[in-house]
Amino acid sequence: INMSETLNANSLIMNAMYGINSTYNQLAMQNNGKVSFSDLQDFTNVNYYNMPFLSYLQNNFSSLDTDQDGSVTATEMQQLLNQFQTNGLTYSQLMQLCSSGGMMTGVDTSELSEVLANFQKIDKNSDGKVSMAEINSYNTTEEMEEKKEELVTNRRTKNMSIFYSDSISASSSSDVDDDEEES
Repeated sequence: INMSETLNANSLIMNAMYGINSTYNQLAMQNNGKVSFSDLQDFTNVNYYNMPFLSYLQNNFSSLDTDQDGSVTATEMQQLLNQFQTNGLTYSQLMQLCSSGGMMTGVDTSELSEVLANFQKIDKNSDGKVSMAEINSYNTTEEMEEKKEELVTNRRTKNMSIFYSDSISASSSSDVDDDEEES
């Protein structure tokens, strides 16, 4: 990754949040503001691009329904979104919520690939999730490493130029001196 290609943490996590919230809202509008597990099994009311998000809601229904009343409310959905924004996403959440809906949600697949490839390096607190702050920190660390490398390379080049310049000047003047002595 180079400085012009920093990872957009907001893009990855916000698109995942948007996809889940959009899918939930689409279903909640049709079901009096609540979504039951049976509502999640009715694929006719959901667009194809919402399938990864619908699948996530199905697979995590019992943990989303915090009051265990058989439906997920807007408040419970907001709790999930707050957790994503604060704590970040796990590797599997990134895979499910960002890669599957990538083309439809605007997720840059190269950014996602970079985060997945460097997941453990990005997850500084080792909680199994990458947050926006950790991705931004990773960007800064990578930029600093790139600048250090650039500085070292420039110093080597500059030192070599000085070295060759001095030796060329010395040999040129001795050639001139030799020519003058022959005349």
